[in-house]
Amino acid sequence: MAGLWFEEFTDGMVFNHEWSRTITETDNVWFSLLTMNVQPLHIDAHYAAKTEWGKPLVNSLFTLGLMIGMSVNDTTFVFRSRCFRGIPSRCAPRSVRSAPASRARTRAS
Repeated sequence: MAGLWFEEFTDGMVFNHEWSRTITETDNVWFSLLTMNVQPLHIDAHYAAKTEWGKPLVNSLFTLGLMIGMSVNDTTFVFRSRCFRGIPSRCAPRSVRSAPASRARTRAS
């Protein structure tokens, strides 16, 4: 298996991944709709044009998934359970710790 296990990481390690990818509008809209995230900031260009960013933002979970995909040659991820097609997916999120934000957060109007 490629990559490092948790115990092999050291503070300050930097990984310069060879992979890159340009995210398209279709990528962002499809991912947002497939994951049932109908936030207009991701899928509605007219709505997003009126926000402080002036254009749609890429869904953050898509960005995270893309970064994880780019890093698989350098790191190892182990999931506790598996997900197969055709099985309803459910979740029950639990907050384990909260901390104040390190910078001011803004909300699209």
